[in-house]
Amino acid sequence: MFEEVTYQLDTTNEFTYNLEWDFSDGFVDTTDTSVKQINHRYNKVGILSPVLVYRDSSRTCERAFTDTIVIEQVIADFELSDTAGCKPFKVDFTDKSTLGDQWSWKFGDNNTGSQSNPSNTYLQEGKFTVELIYSNKRNSCLDTAIKTLTVLPRPTVRAVSDTIICLGDSIHLDANGAVIYRWSPTTYMSNRNIKNPKVAPILTQQYMVEASDSNNCSATDSVLVKVQQIPEITMPNDTTIIIGEQFTKAPVVLFGASYRWEPLSGIDCDTCIKPIFDPVKSTTYTLFIKDSTGCFETSRSFFVNVDEKYSVDVPEGFTPNGDGSNDLIFPAGWGLDGILEFKVFNRWGEIVFESTPQQLGWDGYYKGELQNQDTYLWFVKATTVSGEEITKEGFFTLFR
Repeated sequence: MFEEVTYQLDTTNEFTYNLEWDFSDGFVDTTDTSVKQINHRYNKVGILSPVLVYRDSSRTCERAFTDTIVIEQVIADFELSDTAGCKPFKVDFTDKSTLGDQWSWKFGDNNTGSQSNPSNTYLQEGKFTVELIYSNKRNSCLDTAIKTLTVLPRPTVRAVSDTIICLGDSIHLDANGAVIYRWSPTTYMSNRNIKNPKVAPILTQQYMVEASDSNNCSATDSVLVKVQQIPEITMPNDTTIIIGEQFTKAPVVLFGASYRWEPLSGIDCDTCIKPIFDPVKSTTYTLFIKDSTGCFETSRSFFVNVDEKYSVDVPEGFTPNGDGSNDLIFPAGWGLDGILEFKVFNRWGEIVFESTPQQLGWDGYYKGELQNQDTYLWFVKATTVSGEEITKEGFFTLFR
């Protein structure tokens, strides 16, 4: 509908009586001079020539006044790239308006625009009314176009919680909140297009599910399936020791969580990964390993050959000068369980030292005095780990 046009009668004389208004659009109206103003609403566009015919009372004298009026119609119109979609929903608006040069958009979500072909992304679900006010700067004509669109919610998709399985086992995944489900990757999966496929991965795997509702709106979720591997053990090489020796060797372990050694003899810690070994006879040691989930127990062994060589001896000399190095002399050897006796004699056969459980070595003092530099006789009696007693004697030198 067009705006009304007002025609105003501003000048007449005493002989003018009858007025005939021809609006140039097929409509004619007749008034007398008492009507100073007349309104008319056009229903067509174009350049029109309205005519005012004025006559005297007897209609014998007639004159006409012609004017020109331009009727323009601004039409607002636009198209949407889509009228419904899932959030976030981006809509492109294409202007189809005519005879104007200004655009004022209200997208219905508090966003606005002034471009001819704008875009808007809707972040909330619901129905939205889009309004375009289209105008012409030259003549201030305007028109308004209104259209609606719908933003659909996405489904709330929930997959099962992350889980762990033993290598070789299978598990059913599950998801809910939608109508159609599509899982990936499909490796070791029974059917990707159901909500609860069966999977049996051989390595830890992240599975993704894309699920759609009845509106074809989709959402995703994921589940991590950890796969417990079989523990792997690389044992140290078989080895040989002399009886009484100690050693440590650590196996290389993958996927292990708890450890157990057998047998317990000759080992200081049966649940440690790196115990101290000191067997008194040849032994095969076996390490049992369990993973953290209790899926598997693996075992490997290695052999320790014990060479039963027993010996006891005393160094050839020592320097008891208080410097912290080589200040004591004492017996040592292979395969010994303990020292029963350690005696030191001077050149006159006098015992200048005899060991006790509290003092196994001699510091060079006798009766409170440091002894002279000289050669001394020693005697040792010891027991071996096999229970035998051995004795030995010899000489050493005290250096000052």
